[in-house]
Amino acid sequence: MAIIGKIVAMTGTAVALSDNGTKRDLHLGDQIQTGDTIQTAKGVFVDLELANGRVIHIAAEQLVAFTPDLTALILPDAQDSALNLATIDTVIKAIEGGKDINEVLEETAAGSNGLFTVHGFGFVDLVRINDVLNKFKFAYDYSTDDRLITEPLVVKEDDRYGLNNPAPALPTPGNAAPGGVVTPAAGNEDGGNIAVNLSGSDTDGTIASVTVTALPPASQGVLYLADGVTPVLTTTVLSPTQAAALVFIPAQNFNGTVNIPFTVTDNQGAVSPVAITPITVTPVNDAPVATDNTNNVPINSTATGNVLIDGVADSDIDGDTLTVTSFSVDINNDGTPEVFAAGSKAVIAGVGTLSIAPNGAYTFIPVTNYSGPVPVATYTINDGSGTPTATDTATLTLVMGTNLPPVAVVTPVSATEDDPSIPVNLSGSDADGAIASVRVTTLPPATQGVLYLADGVTPVLTTTVLSPADAATLVFKPAQDFNGTVNIPFTVTDNNGATSPIATTPITITAVNDAPIATDNSNNVPINGSATGNVLTDGVADSDPENDLLTVTGFSVDANGDGTPETFAAGAPATITGVGTLTINGNGSYTFTPVANYNGLIPVANYTISDGSTAPALTDTATLTLIMGNNTPPVATVDTKAVVEDTPATGNVLTDGTPDSDPDSNPLTVVGFSIDTNGDGTPEAFTPGQTATIPGVGTLTIAPNGAYTFTPALNYNGPVPVATYAISDGLGGIDSATLTLGPVTGTNDAPLAVADVNNITELKDNTATNTTTGNVLGGAGVSALDKADADIDLPVQTLTVTLVQFGASPAVTVPVGGTTITLAHGNLTLNPNGTYTYTLNNTDVAVNALNIGDTPLTEVVTYTISDGNGGVASTTLTININGINDSPTATTGAPIVGPEDTPSITVELTGTDPDSPIAFVTVTELPLPTQGILLDPNGNPVLAGQPIPVDPLTGKALLTFVPAPNFNGPVSIKFTVTDTGGLTSPEVTQPVTITNVQEPPTATPSTSSGNEDTPIAVGLSGTDPDGTVTNVTVTTL
Repeated sequence: MAIIGKIVAMTGTAVALSDNGTKRDLHLGDQIQTGDTIQTAKGVFVDLELANGRVIHIAAEQLVAFTPDLTALILPDAQDSALNLATIDTVIKAIEGGKDINEVLEETAAGSNGLFTVHGFGFVDLVRINDVLNKFKFAYDYSTDDRLITEPLVVKEDDRYGLNNPAPALPTPGNAAPGGVVTPAAGNEDGGNIAVNLSGSDTDGTIASVTVTALPPASQGVLYLADGVTPVLTTTVLSPTQAAALVFIPAQNFNGTVNIPFTVTDNQGAVSPVAITPITVTPVNDAPVATDNTNNVPINSTATGNVLIDGVADSDIDGDTLTVTSFSVDINNDGTPEVFAAGSKAVIAGVGTLSIAPNGAYTFIPVTNYSGPVPVATYTINDGSGTPTATDTATLTLVMGTNLPPVAVVTPVSATEDDPSIPVNLSGSDADGAIASVRVTTLPPATQGVLYLADGVTPVLTTTVLSPADAATLVFKPAQDFNGTVNIPFTVTDNNGATSPIATTPITITAVNDAPIATDNSNNVPINGSATGNVLTDGVADSDPENDLLTVTGFSVDANGDGTPETFAAGAPATITGVGTLTINGNGSYTFTPVANYNGLIPVANYTISDGSTAPALTDTATLTLIMGNNTPPVATVDTKAVVEDTPATGNVLTDGTPDSDPDSNPLTVVGFSIDTNGDGTPEAFTPGQTATIPGVGTLTIAPNGAYTFTPALNYNGPVPVATYAISDGLGGIDSATLTLGPVTGTNDAPLAVADVNNITELKDNTATNTTTGNVLGGAGVSALDKADADIDLPVQTLTVTLVQFGASPAVTVPVGGTTITLAHGNLTLNPNGTYTYTLNNTDVAVNALNIGDTPLTEVVTYTISDGNGGVASTTLTININGINDSPTATTGAPIVGPEDTPSITVELTGTDPDSPIAFVTVTELPLPTQGILLDPNGNPVLAGQPIPVDPLTGKALLTFVPAPNFNGPVSIKFTVTDTGGLTSPEVTQPVTITNVQEPPTATPSTSSGNEDTPIAVGLSGTDPDGTVTNVTVTTL
């Protein structure tokens, strides 16, 4: 089959039907052969470039069959050119007349049965000249390689190549018409500018100008003047120098043949027929485009896919077949990917195996139970072109499936009471990963003890994220004498971020019997009298942590003066030679009876107490000091101390107020004190220098020298339990008194000021003002963005706003009293009760320039609040100003003036917009046809209501007004502008004035005749298009 031509331009989708019935979609560059039929749908056209360089335009909704006979007609052999020229003319005339082609062709040209039949249609039905050739009439001169049009062209409205221009002007008698000289041009795809030379020749003159009659579609490229910036228009009259130095810039990735039809005009006004200069753009291989891929990999499952077609498919603009040549992936976790040929297997240590085939198909097989990260693979594709080949790379990201949550492992712990530290192991397990961290969710109360890191110093908090190693070596230090079960709830988190349910590790602390506490006793013995008392209850009473019943089991005293105490059972009398008799009973009661008139020293007795426990019983010892009548006990006096909130109170129980005293002037010391620390009504005993902590109230320490310090808890004010202290004269004389602290009196704390935010949106089109209100103190329901300020003291005080500060450094500070202050973009009125009104100035330039979605403007002031008791605090009020799209304004320039019969006048239509660019201009009322025609930037007539995009750099629409011949006078062009936000301005009028130009008169030729020797009347006259002829002058006789 003969190749008729190839597709060089098309819109939409057209199809070709082969003579065997096969149907295929057409693409740019496709070849059409004898027997093919082209079918176009509505809105679709096809340009077919014949083998001889001519272009046939096939309009929409056509069915065109290229039979062998039609092929022979439109592509004649050179040796039969004379015959074919006549045949083509005959066929076209027959088709124009609606006749059957078979009636005008030879039998051999019509087929064996004398009819053209394609796909069930007669040839004349399928190939009417209006549908196929678009009234092209072709003639060829085969004596040269140039193709010339040798007769006028009959055209139709949809002709794309400018052939709907008026027929070339007839040459002036005696003036030969010029001819266009075709100089083919060539360049590479994406290779930059291509030089184009449009020229002509004239046998009896010179070429005065060149005009391009039709421009190539933008999909092929743009024809420019030599500067490469100014586009050539069909209305551009080119000088021969300009036409010889044009440049064509092909569209990105375009290749194929571009036709530039043009005419040349000689110095006498004659215009040539249309000639077509072909520009051949040679294809150049473009690199393919690879796109990244992702896939999910179920645990213990295989993932497959194709990197070339999955997701956004890899592509090649030239339509080359793509293959994968290699891929790389880090298989040994050293940070450097290893490279593999396509089809190879990459074994990723501990992760799985990946293979990517040349056709893009890939397979990933993870190792058993693996659920961690998979290294990202990078693959390379090749387009296989030989001119030369080009490559691109992309990635394949594989994501392992759902991570199995870890399980917290409970390891119970057992210990005994008063163990100094107890090891605790918090751990977990994970079926598809590793434990990354451990967190304790709730801590035990301090009354049970404290959980520490292995150092026994750093406490564990609920916010502490423990490593598995740290969590396995924790220690728990129980509170003194605590026993029972301590629960440690915790969770574990694996290396993939999954967290286990809460588990609880129990710490069982078994009770251990604690020893009782015996305290020393003293008593004075009257001479010749008896001394009695109770060693268990006198002074600071003996005690037992478990509150066991205490008994005295025995005592010892040096009864014979040898320096070694003798031991006696409880209740047994001890006779101290020359001194007296001492008996200490099991219930602690004692009696000492001195010998008559004894007034010396009494040996100190040591007694032992037992708690009677069976696990086992524990004991303690203390002394009983008896002093004969010459020692007088000391006197302790009551002490009081005022306490102020958050301020430590200090003093000395021995010297403050009425000082404690000793009648014998013996030095006094504090030997102990007691205070109710847990609120159970029973005071706890403390040794001198020991700190007593009263939860929520404070701490108290009394030193042996009587100095004390009470530190109240932060912000606490209220009562403090009364403390009792005991003093000793060192000779057995003891007394006690109380220390009353407080109550703690409160102080005023500064109020809490919280920053406030409010929003306001500008009003459209410079509307003067609008307001927003709120309450910086947190007025209920005034604004959701106003945050409540607060007074943290009791009773709560009413807050007021006292000062406001605004402006740049140095800031302006003014008292608040309802005064309106002027800010950058509006005014603010702030009242003492916290209410405020912000009024936005919509005429402000910055506000007016805001558009929807722009970063808001902000007004920030600092205000100060007071609680009325000296407490003040400051924070900010921020007003966010949001934008809105404002309407544009169409603007008119100075009146445009041009002379009558000027070829064209440039009309600039534009507008302004405070916050959005102008998108397009719409001409709402056109000039009258008798005045002229208005053309858009592409040279097409402007329609009323047609949106005309503006130049994005200048914001103007450049139109062309072509006045009607001989018209002069005013012209009005009414238009609006529309911004990118869709708002349209009011209509305005751009005036255009065409001034009158005086035209010369024309002499009217005349012929007179008569007889020889007889006068002949001769009439000489003329006409004037815009005046009258006033005289006639004979120039030559």
